[in-house]
Amino acid sequence: ERGQVGLKIYRAFRGPYDWQGIEELPINDDAFSCMHPSLSSDGNRLFFASDRPGGYGGLDLYVSDYINGNWTPAVNLGPKINTSKDEAFPFIHASGTLFFSSNGHPGQGKLDIFSIDLSGQSWGKVYNLESPFNSPDDDLGLVLSADARVGYLSSDRVGGNGRDDIYRLAIPDGLAGISSR
Repeated sequence: ERGQVGLKIYRAFRGPYDWQGIEELPINDDAFSCMHPSLSSDGNRLFFASDRPGGYGGLDLYVSDYINGNWTPAVNLGPKINTSKDEAFPFIHASGTLFFSSNGHPGQGKLDIFSIDLSGQSWGKVYNLESPFNSPDDDLGLVLSADARVGYLSSDRVGGNGRDDIYRLAIPDGLAGISSR
């Protein structure tokens, strides 16, 4: 109907020479996009962004669980995380902390990187990671090592070499409140 197919998430297995068993996940639909997948360390929980109907804004964050060999229907992460604008680029750390980018939560400018602790029975507060993680420009796609001492992110901040550059962050003492399990 739109004359285009949106983004979709697939899974595959690394074979001896190439990817094998490529299959589309059941969370996809031709009517909307699913993107920016992040798997929990045990591989049983998938966080992703989507513009599917029924969300809070343009792009919202969702989760699907892998139970008995099947992915469950996508569940919106709700208004504590999602806003009337865009939330995207989720990364679930082994500690249970979810990192994501948003232009709807208060921040320094365009997309900023935020975190929320999802490890307990009740979720923590949404925090803006501030500088050097965030700048007045778009900051997105944060990934952290298990010990939270090294991170990588993409940004179009001043001083880069192109539109979105990849930055490495050394965090000698680790990121406060983050530890691997």
